[in-house]
Amino acid sequence: MTQVGEGRWYFRGMIDQVSAEIVQKALSAEPSTKQLTLVVDSPGGDALSGMALGTYLHDRRVAIEVHRICASACAQYLFLAAPTRFVAPHGVVLFHGSPSLLFNAYQTSEQPKVAALFKRGRDEEEKFYRHVGVQLPFSRLAAEGLRPICLATDSSKSPDDPYRYNLKTASVTYTMSRRTLAAANVQISGYWPDNALQLMQDVAAMRMKRGFSTSFVDDTTPAQRDSPSSYHALTQCDSAAA
Repeated sequence: MTQVGEGRWYFRGMIDQVSAEIVQKALSAEPSTKQLTLVVDSPGGDALSGMALGTYLHDRRVAIEVHRICASACAQYLFLAAPTRFVAPHGVVLFHGSPSLLFNAYQTSEQPKVAALFKRGRDEEEKFYRHVGVQLPFSRLAAEGLRPICLATDSSKSPDDPYRYNLKTASVTYTMSRRTLAAANVQISGYWPDNALQLMQDVAAMRMKRGFSTSFVDDTTPAQRDSPSSYHALTQCDSAAA
């Protein structure tokens, strides 16, 4: 966490409890009347820590700027919670899976005991989005963008560990079109890709050490709430697929 100008702070790295507390402490030291901006470059991190920091940014009215990448917990909880959002040329905002998606996927696939492991996260996520005023059905949009294939299990972890369970998906990340976000009152200034080709070019230009797939969701009915018909039952991945 580095101060890069009057009221401007730069955060780079993973979001976890420690880094979230560092960011909040630095911003809290500023006068409460000062307009603050958090410049981010983050691949994401822990969902609950992201929600806690996103809540702080929303309540403190801290603007956010993306100058390279804001992915996963950064996109879903920091970027969306901020009162104003700016993306620098060819900056990338990428969404990922969520506790709500995992809960719905396992519930629909008739694995209620596994789904129950994600219930707290789903409830916290729904509470968070209500608080920051974002009206997007992220579980449905994530299913559309990531396209789940099967249920994946890490047998090295215990059956009561949520990290044992995941989804194999056709795409690792996704982003939404500007009009999809605008329809849900999520306004963005600065750059935003117009289509899937631009998004893939922006991701490729970052020259990440590990490549990953991404997709572009242009949903004309983002206000439509989740329903059971939004999902289909998945089977367990075989060992080769997982």
